Amino acid sequence: MMKYWSAWAGLLCAGVMFVVGCGDSSSPAMGPQFDAGLDADISAVAPGTMDAADADASVDAQAGEDASVSPTPCEPTDLLEPKTCGAGQACRAQLDAENNLVRLCSAANETGTQAARCTTDAECAAGFTCVPAGPDVRVCAKYCDEANPCPGATALCFPYRIPKPDSTDPSDMVDAEIGVCTTACDFVRGASSVSGVVMCPSGTDCEAVRFRGYADWTTTCMQTGTVAIGQPCSSRYECVSGATCAVPAGEQKGACRRWCDYNAPDRDALCAGQRCLPSGNVVLGGRRVGMCI
Repeated sequence: MMKYWSAWAGLLCAGVMFVVGCGDSSSPAMGPQFDAGLDADISAVAPGTMDAADADASVDAQAGEDASVSPTPCEPTDLLEPKTCGAGQACRAQLDAENNLVRLCSAANETGTQAARCTTDAECAAGFTCVPAGPDVRVCAKYCDEANPCPGATALCFPYRIPKPDSTDPSDMVDAEIGVCTTACDFVRGASSVSGVVMCPSGTDCEAVRFRGYADWTTTCMQTGTVAIGQPCSSRYECVSGATCAVPAGEQKGACRRWCDYNAPDRDALCAGQRCLPSGNVVLGGRRVGMCI
């Protein structure tokens, strides 16, 4: 069953004692950006969106250096298993000039697999697309559907939506009729020898998240900041690697807190004199989600 992925700016992770701070709706808009609220889908890189320096310039420009050459159409199944597009190309969901959903061949990079840093789709491998992992960072995410689930025990597949570049309404998006994967990563230690677990790239770290309005928890790589553990914060993106912004219920600000595994025999070992306390009864990849308090 396909789940639904909320806006990065609208992530809300509930626990027994703390809410994980994820920023607010007043944060500068990303281009592309995650849906800010209504259907809690993930939104796509919109060809023609120019509200970020690294946004794709146009549908034609993604096809190659000669923007006058029409890109090759591809089939919906090519998003998952590319067959129509040639060598060095991939099928991607995009919007045309009239904001109609199209699927076109564009440049691909075979090294751009799950969670690899990217600025455009061209830096991702076939079967992947470039999505935001925070206000200033993007990563490659695998296309998925019910018949092609996401790899890894803690990853989930969420519907993908593309914002209309000529609309001022952040909820005005087009269903891409495909999903994208979160990343199966280790929110406690960052890396693991377990098969299917991905180490998040530089500038990001693994987060345990539950998206607003949905019961299922997942893990994914998200942008990190420079605020030290124990220091005040209002957004998860402010905290250093290994930590998230834990906001007491009913408050606007909190502090950067380290993740921990409440099930681990040495659960307090990473807490530097603090205690590892559970955040509900959530278990991800064998680890019970906890924070150092």
